[in-house]
Amino acid sequence: FPSHDMEPTVIVGKNDGLSAGQYNFVTYSNSYTVSESTLLQNDFPTTGLTASCFEVIYSTLGNNATCAFTNSVLTVNANAGSGLVLVKYYPVNANGQFGNATYIFIQFLSSNCNNANNCNIVKK
Repeated sequence: FPSHDMEPTVIVGKNDGLSAGQYNFVTYSNSYTVSESTLLQNDFPTTGLTASCFEVIYSTLGNNATCAFTNSVLTVNANAGSGLVLVKYYPVNANGQFGNATYIFIQFLSSNCNNANNCNIVKK
């Protein structure tokens, strides 16, 4: 018979920075910072997780996007006005078990573009 110790551990990361089709992580500069606690607040379980393996997986041509995770803060750098940067991470529990790939959407806007009328989206 299965024992309680054999129950699977469920770790679920939920994407950040995009909600109901609206970008929430937006900057008009060449840098955006976000704390680990902000990224993990919508993941499951709600306590005991850390974030690991940050990687820029999408950026527009020529924005030279990079990311660094130091002292529980993620810093993403890209050219101001260069558009969407997508960063991937994995939530990890105290036992070193990984959850799913989780994505962070960050918009680098130019000063003549506002988030309500996104310059990088074609509208009808």
